[in-house]
Amino acid sequence: KGQSCRLTIDDMTDTVPVEWSSLNEGIAIVSNKGKVTAIGTGLTIVTAYDKDGNIVGQIYVRVRE
Repeated sequence: KGQSCRLTIDDMTDTVPVEWSSLNEGIAIVSNKGKVTAIGTGLTIVTAYDKDGNIVGQIYVRVRE
């Protein structure tokens, strides 16, 4: 808990601008720049959306004590 990391989506030439969302913000929150911060123990999914609202990436985030 309390640790953080940064996620990016890359198209092999540049970082793609996306909007981020955490399925359960009681486990992990994510900023609009892709910084994920662990809040509580458990498993959640962080999703990246393009400007049209399409899912372009997902990752499981597990937070342990």
